[in-house]
Amino acid sequence: YNLKHAVYLAMDGDHRHHLDGNKLNNNPDNIKRLTKEEHLAYHRHHVEQTLLRPETLRKLREIRKLPQFREKIRVAMTRPEMRRKLSARAIKQWKNETYKKLMLEKSRAFYAANSEYREETRARLNKAQQEYWAVPEHREKQANRVRQQFQEHPGAKAILAKASELQWEDKALLEWRSRRTKEQWTPEFRSKRKAAYNQTYLRKGLSVLRGIYERSGAVDEDLYNAERKRLGDRSLLRLDTLYNRFFNGSRTKLKEAVIHLNHKVKRVERLRDRIDVFDLEVPQTHNFALAAGVFVHNSAKQGRDRAFQAILPIKGKILNVERARLVKILSNEEIRTLIAAVGTGVGEGEDGFNTERLRYHKLIIMADADVDGQHIRTLLLTFFYRQMKPLIEQGRVFIAQPPLYKVKKGKTEMYVETEEKMEGWLLKEGMGACEVSIGTGKVSKMLDKKVLETLLKHLLEMEAVLRHLSAKGMGLKDYLEFSKKKSLPLFRVETQPGQYRFFFSEKEWREFCSKYVEERREKLQKEVSSEEGSQVGPMAEELGPEVQELWEMAQLETLSKKLNAMDLDISQYDVIATESTKPIFKIKEEKSEAILYDLKGLLEAIRKVGRTGTTIQRYKGLGEMNPEQLWETTMDPNRRKLLKVTLEDAVAADQIFTTLMGDRVEPRRLFIEQHALEVRNLDI
Repeated sequence: YNLKHAVYLAMDGDHRHHLDGNKLNNNPDNIKRLTKEEHLAYHRHHVEQTLLRPETLRKLREIRKLPQFREKIRVAMTRPEMRRKLSARAIKQWKNETYKKLMLEKSRAFYAANSEYREETRARLNKAQQEYWAVPEHREKQANRVRQQFQEHPGAKAILAKASELQWEDKALLEWRSRRTKEQWTPEFRSKRKAAYNQTYLRKGLSVLRGIYERSGAVDEDLYNAERKRLGDRSLLRLDTLYNRFFNGSRTKLKEAVIHLNHKVKRVERLRDRIDVFDLEVPQTHNFALAAGVFVHNSAKQGRDRAFQAILPIKGKILNVERARLVKILSNEEIRTLIAAVGTGVGEGEDGFNTERLRYHKLIIMADADVDGQHIRTLLLTFFYRQMKPLIEQGRVFIAQPPLYKVKKGKTEMYVETEEKMEGWLLKEGMGACEVSIGTGKVSKMLDKKVLETLLKHLLEMEAVLRHLSAKGMGLKDYLEFSKKKSLPLFRVETQPGQYRFFFSEKEWREFCSKYVEERREKLQKEVSSEEGSQVGPMAEELGPEVQELWEMAQLETLSKKLNAMDLDISQYDVIATESTKPIFKIKEEKSEAILYDLKGLLEAIRKVGRTGTTIQRYKGLGEMNPEQLWETTMDPNRRKLLKVTLEDAVAADQIFTTLMGDRVEPRRLFIEQHALEVRNLDI
């Protein structure tokens, strides 16, 4: 800093010598500036009075015993340059026949006398050979050697075939093989096998579709079928099978998966040395390695301004401190690193938490915008609230707001923070680029933009409610059936697998629940010991039936009334039915028009128009942004968006952390049930 701002001149020397020998005394009158050569010469002159004193030598011997020192030496000795030097020395040494003989004898004696070392060596060799054969190039080399062996010895294959035939004539062997096969095909094995096959089907299908998309710019079913026919690969499923099996019947979700299938492994390179993955860059890229071996952008370190921004990478989810004691908290490596970085310490006492030792003005939690990122953020907030609460009270803790999407249309680029804003933007773009009419032919009536906007808002709400309902195994058809009967259920209980009982009033549900609890209590009472005074332990809440609250039915009814109240002159159509044979809407673009048969089709058509000519990139995590994007959207103080974490009601905050992050399941379940209606954006 002083050199940069010309407080000192570089010509005065870039080494600083402390006159009193105390490196912590940085007073200007205690620091003398020297060149490197002058500094080394100064210390050489005083070496007998410093480094070679008996007391100093004793301290050095103790330091060499410390694990930290040993680790430092290990790192130094395993650097490529040092390894080359050691390798050259070893090669020269092993040319000595006497030395080779001595080392061989010593090695055999050690191996024979140490059973633990033998087992460790066998395990290491087994792991090494597994890793070796996991490399396709090695397997290909061996396959070529086998082919060459049979080419050079034509009769070998016939000899082996004959030996195999004789071997399988052994009835005992056949019986043993049959028994082992039956043992192998357990339900767990079948389940894993099915999952593995499904992954293969999905991966192959998406890969072929991605290739088609890159060539044609579309997920085209005809091109896909032609590619299946050309390849003749039976593991390539039909397109409808793909989206029905893996995407809940949604072709849109399949298309999104194909578009975002952007991670490709070009080659695998093995490292000789252990290196911090956050500092390991793939040459000629901005990609960094993670522990799982997948390369993603690790742009925060590159994108920051080093003058005032420090980055602490958190490798995954930290310990939930709400359920752990202080001893366990402090034994967690990630939390220890976090405490050291913040600088305040934790706990009570003289060496405990002290805000005066805080090293940073702002502590910013920067996590992905998806569900996993929200979970990590919650765990970090729990840690700060329970162990460093004054930092929240002083307004030191912030939450970064990274975007979820990058949108490019024409020359315009922008970032969108939430799913809701992205949906709103698409519909706005779609409405601006088309006209929507009710009815067809001469009786059609064009919809006003404001009316269309209100209609689409209701349809978005309906889509979200139906998504929740589908997670419970129900859908729009179920609602329509109940609606025709003029009675909507409030609760549902599964009485037998696949069979349900519905309750249409709070009173009916409470009566059933009371009877259910009493019957279970009596049954449990009979099963426990018949000794006098014995009681059944569980509370009524624990004995109650597993229930699903069908709040979606009431929501759909409300939305249906809102649609009818809009006076759109569509009373002759069953617009929210799942299937319709009458055309209801006509949507007209600049060069095309289409006839639509239901509200769902209208919503999808407007979205499609909004996406026309638009490139949408969804960020699965912060790591997918390059350094410039991360700086521009999330880290630049002039443009970033931060949420300050505040503490308005300490009692309520304490209660919510205990409820949601504590080890008791029942309060958490009750909280979720009570607040289910308030959910707006739920990632299932």
